[in-house]
Amino acid sequence: MLSFLVGVAVLYAPVAYVGNCAPIADSMRIILGAAGLAAIFCLMTGSIWAETEKRTLARHGLLAVFGLYLAVVVSRLLLVGISAALPITFDRYLYAFDAGLGGQLSFAVGRLFSRVPLLQALCLLVYGSLTFGVLFLFANLKGTARLRWLLLANFAFIGVVGRFCYSAVPAMGPIYQFPAQFPWNPPPVLSLTLQPLLLPPGMRNAMPSLHTAWALMLFWWTYRQPQWLRVAAGLFLFLTLLATLGLGEHYLVDLVVAVPFTLASFAVFTGFLSGNRVSWVALGVGLGLSIFWFVLFRSPMRITASQPQIAWPLSVSTVVLSLLVVPWRRIPSPTSGRTTNS
Repeated sequence: MLSFLVGVAVLYAPVAYVGNCAPIADSMRIILGAAGLAAIFCLMTGSIWAETEKRTLARHGLLAVFGLYLAVVVSRLLLVGISAALPITFDRYLYAFDAGLGGQLSFAVGRLFSRVPLLQALCLLVYGSLTFGVLFLFANLKGTARLRWLLLANFAFIGVVGRFCYSAVPAMGPIYQFPAQFPWNPPPVLSLTLQPLLLPPGMRNAMPSLHTAWALMLFWWTYRQPQWLRVAAGLFLFLTLLATLGLGEHYLVDLVVAVPFTLASFAVFTGFLSGNRVSWVALGVGLGLSIFWFVLFRSPMRITASQPQIAWPLSVSTVVLSLLVVPWRRIPSPTSGRTTNS
């Protein structure tokens, strides 16, 4: 029951957030918003009058909901402030780098969305339901309470620290750089002047892709969890990756850089699990690779790195090396400590 309530409670958050930038019907926003508020009311009621065990679970769920909302609000305020201070973007360089990877994958997925509107709607729903995903996992994660709270802390950490990372390589995404051409007519790189751009006011939140980081983090935290939960998290990750590209919000290289960034944060928070220490190898690899990419796109080498013979090895080695050192085994088995079922 708690799983359902926590899941529904967070529905109004993605609807309110995505509703400002996507064609979601007003009636749908009202219905889901009402369901979310009703679920929060049920959690509040249960935290006061329910039986002792259920009262504790309801209070944990309520605290998780409002804690996550607070993290989202703080993260959003940081994004608005940082974006306002960064009028110049590096979109041209990210676009050129994607070309070095063989083409503009974001444009290709965008065309797929145009041909399959149902897939676009599904990916848009998943893209806007990130808070639903993390709280649903919080409610269904098998294991100790500490495991659940570290999951939420990892989510909040990525949101806050990631906003500051945007200032390293500010960018907006292909749909903002080429609003008239996306997704059908990607301009040839040779026809463009590779230089920083002064784009219209908007969120400079492309590099790294935090949606990719969050979805990847959720998938990693399901290690040793029931198979159905891992499959659900994997599907959520896959649809999120499609959405980040097909909606024109990110370049492929944004997703690449998100992998070591996620690794660094995951290494830190798995170190707080009982009996664990921080995986310094994973932290070093994640932090080192993230800094490397930020420095690369801030240096004159960013143009040379866009050559296919350099772009491919850099991207593939970054992803593979990051995945090789993910501290999977530090996630405890659900039976290794007291379990709290919801």
